[in-house]
Amino acid sequence: MLIFFSASLRIFLALLLFNSVLFSQEPLEYPLWFLEPERVACPSISVGFATLSLYQHNSVLAAKKNAMENSARLKQFSVSGGEAFFKMERGTMSQGNSFFESFDSVFITRNTISLIVLDSLFTENCTAVLVGDSTCKEFEHFKTLVNVSDAPVPNWTSVFPHEYNYVYQVGVEQDNYYELSSWLEAERDARWKLARSVAKLALQSVTKSTTYSGQEIQNQEFSVSVSNAEITRRWRDTNNNIYYVLIRCPLRP
Repeated sequence: MLIFFSASLRIFLALLLFNSVLFSQEPLEYPLWFLEPERVACPSISVGFATLSLYQHNSVLAAKKNAMENSARLKQFSVSGGEAFFKMERGTMSQGNSFFESFDSVFITRNTISLIVLDSLFTENCTAVLVGDSTCKEFEHFKTLVNVSDAPVPNWTSVFPHEYNYVYQVGVEQDNYYELSSWLEAERDARWKLARSVAKLALQSVTKSTTYSGQEIQNQEFSVSVSNAEITRRWRDTNNNIYYVLIRCPLRP
């Protein structure tokens, strides 16, 4: 009887400890510059990511390097690839896609000379930094933290903004436990979708159709360069574990 009581007590204490940890977790907060970078009125801003290492200084340096690469990539990147579809009676089904992305690394060297780290963000397993021109002024307001825990998902995740001179797209990535790769994949998805939209608008998308076993197979191919793209918003849906990134580029670079 005593053994049974001791085992029950241990289980009770373990559940109590679990609940106390669960409900004492700090809210998930991100600074304004991370969630709404388009509002930061500073030249040449860019956000970079890195894993969280034992020494924060090393994490910041790695994230700064990634920010330089991202700045160069958004300045001008090229995407080529294709996606296959089966056309069936009940609708069109995707059969997978393959894309290749490239950018001019020359811009990285230029960015290294002119850009500095303006602020840093450290989460459980990820480091993010904002880099920008050293002349950036009145920046303190954008360090304000926003709690995304249990907050409603912004409308832009499903309804794109409408601006006459811009093309918008949203990148989406399911949480894969590592925040770093989740954000990076969401941004990659955003760039690919944006490139595909630009290709269609520029009539650079080619659709080829073949018939196999009575089923029509379509293969959409494109190759396009995108200039002066920018990440305008980010959001993390903590209820559904989804990362969102809003990207845009001008219709006429």
